Amino acid sequence: MKRLKRYVPQAAGFIFLLASTSSAPSAMAMQEKQGNEINLASGSCLLCHQDVLSRNDRVSIELGWPSSVMAHAIRDPVWKAQLTSELARNPQLSKLINKKCRECHAPIDNAEDAFNSDFAKLLLRQTNPFHDKLKDDATCTMCHRVSVASDIAAVLGFSGHSGVETYENKLGRLIYGSAADIPAGPLRENIRYISNATVNIRESRICGNCHDLKTPFVDQSGTVISTPETEFHEQTVYTEWLASDYLNSMSCRDCHMCRNDGPATRSSSDGRAYNPRNSKELMFVGGNTLLIDLLMCNQEELGATTANMSDTLLRTEQMLQSAASVEEAGSSLQDDMLSFDLMLNSYTGHKLPTGIPLRRIILHVTVSDSQGNIVFESGRVNSDGSVAELDSDANLARFEPHYDVITSADQVQVYEAIMANSSGEVTYTLLRAADMLKDNRLLPGGFDKNGASANIRVAGLAGQDSNFVGGSDTISFQLNGMNDSSYSVQAELLFQPLSHAFLQDMNTEKTVEIKALNRMFQKSPAKTNGMTKAAFRIER
Repeated sequence: MKRLKRYVPQAAGFIFLLASTSSAPSAMAMQEKQGNEINLASGSCLLCHQDVLSRNDRVSIELGWPSSVMAHAIRDPVWKAQLTSELARNPQLSKLINKKCRECHAPIDNAEDAFNSDFAKLLLRQTNPFHDKLKDDATCTMCHRVSVASDIAAVLGFSGHSGVETYENKLGRLIYGSAADIPAGPLRENIRYISNATVNIRESRICGNCHDLKTPFVDQSGTVISTPETEFHEQTVYTEWLASDYLNSMSCRDCHMCRNDGPATRSSSDGRAYNPRNSKELMFVGGNTLLIDLLMCNQEELGATTANMSDTLLRTEQMLQSAASVEEAGSSLQDDMLSFDLMLNSYTGHKLPTGIPLRRIILHVTVSDSQGNIVFESGRVNSDGSVAELDSDANLARFEPHYDVITSADQVQVYEAIMANSSGEVTYTLLRAADMLKDNRLLPGGFDKNGASANIRVAGLAGQDSNFVGGSDTISFQLNGMNDSSYSVQAELLFQPLSHAFLQDMNTEKTVEIKALNRMFQKSPAKTNGMTKAAFRIER
């Protein structure tokens, strides 16, 4: 069995940008004002969770949460651009699109119908009086109000069915955490909730509420033809984890949150010392470096809270670089044939990349002769994010197949998911996606592709590749015309949070949000991110 490997972001060893509580971002106070009585804004929790120390590092929510991607779920310019694209292509289904997007990007508004409104109009029109309130919708109370009702969410297939509890009696409202000895007085007096201990907050299924998502699909005329049973599985992160070896060893929070089980921590707000007992820092580290860069570089335009975000970016880069490895798995140079195998290993508890099918990983390989001249290259990325010789970047109606053997430079190994509409054609419109034409994203360790359920199946030629298995893929390069005495090979994995093809398809619509995304995207250095690399020499 392949060994399991993870990256656990540590609180120690990083330099936090905020040296004292007095320098905490003013946005936290702003968010507190923007909340409503039921949907407590993140700033409301500062009374007890501010200025918390662990191993002499400050790990309070005023550092971790505002700089997290999750806190910016509704500010994400890629998501906003895609939302307007979907609305432009199927305006007659605006109510359906609004509801589906609210379920995860504005979950409290969806559960409470807090603003009783056209979600997209509130989101996109800054002059609307509810616009600012909606921006802090995905807050602490979203996850901490989920009880055993999340079992119901699992039956419903998640998709935003979060199991958030509602109460007629405001004095009886429960908020859930992992500790059983929280004094009731401060919570009731300050936020009008009663603390209740539950293991749910530690379990991965709470992440499945939004990270296992099904979407309806339409035919060419814009008529919904899916049923709740046949909806498209847009992302299946939680289900992928269930099918991996990580199920019994590592939860989502074990990898994506920072562990704070050092010496006792304290809160300067009330002076009480307490031990967090395996508590987690609210940092939520992932792999989306592009979004973090866009938020940092366009703070005012996006309304982002960027204090401490440089630390979030650093941890994100470290997680990305620990997610996979590439290594030589055999080589030879005989006659004019240069042959070598590359083994790509995945160390994540889900497919890599996972989530919405606009992300991809490119295998970039160069071969140089003994004089240092490049004689072969596959997977070269251009400055605009496009990939040389990649079918999808040259023609949106096509896509690059999965390869077990590469023999020429116009063959590029890309690990990605390509969606198909109800007619079996390539589509980048989520509301048209009915199936997968290709899904060769690297599998987590222990994943059995032959026994996998239909919603997480391998699609396309990777299903027939015996070297494409749980935890790794081995790909062979067989290059003719190589008559030098030796060659140097360099191989690297490159991650793109937003594929060139997906963006080009989006650009067929001319909304304000899509134009803004293009302007931000072209200036960003995070369009392509190096994950891991290997270099070796082959002699005759």
